[in-house]
Amino acid sequence: MNVFVFIIILLLLFYVSVTDILYRVIPNLVILIMFICIVTDRLIYSDIPINFILILCVFGTGILLYAARIMGAGDVKLITVLTFLIPEYPLFISFLFYTTLTGAGLAVLGYMIPALKFKERGLPYGVAIALGFLMIACPH
Repeated sequence: MNVFVFIIILLLLFYVSVTDILYRVIPNLVILIMFICIVTDRLIYSDIPINFILILCVFGTGILLYAARIMGAGDVKLITVLTFLIPEYPLFISFLFYTTLTGAGLAVLGYMIPALKFKERGLPYGVAIALGFLMIACPH
């Protein structure tokens, strides 16, 4: 990935995390900008093919989780867009593992600190998704 695009993605993930914490919303415009940056980068700079089957599976599963009211639509879109950067299935499993682990840590933290109001407002899972992605994108 191009360094400039990577920095843009990092800044957008930071913005997504902040808005998710404050408002429990992941703005569609941010997802769109991220999508355009990622797809443009993959088409111009990468010789690794985009794994469309994985992306469709992720989006389909996300829609089911959204319909069951388990996950927010913004979370589904964020995971789907970030999946464009994940070329292999095993790396995607690592992404899900780190996202789940981070989400569990946030949930424990949220329930231990009542001022965070996770019980009333829900878990800002965009933060966990962003951190899970950073753990696979910056492993060292």
